[in-house]
Amino acid sequence: MSRYQIEGSVVDTEKATHRYTGKARKAGYGHISDDLYRSRRGRWYVIHDHSWCEDGRLLDYAEWVSPEEAVRLLLLGGMDEEEIVTVHPDLADALAQVSE
Repeated sequence: MSRYQIEGSVVDTEKATHRYTGKARKAGYGHISDDLYRSRRGRWYVIHDHSWCEDGRLLDYAEWVSPEEAVRLLLLGGMDEEEIVTVHPDLADALAQVSE
């Protein structure tokens, strides 16, 4: 279980209704990955995991993202537009804006 504070709210990744794992990429001595979550209240957030091997530090933080940014991340992760609307019908307007 991982809990993060975002602008006065606390999110718990174990209680998220959806999780989409971003692709890890090398950065210096470590890696960076960005995982997209949907909270039980329907808000989207990203956990930015910056793991650095040089001194053993693990730097991670969370932030809210807009529905449009959630759509962009889902598309980058390999989801197609039809699947996004099928799984998350409430993202149809955001998808239309991103597709313009």
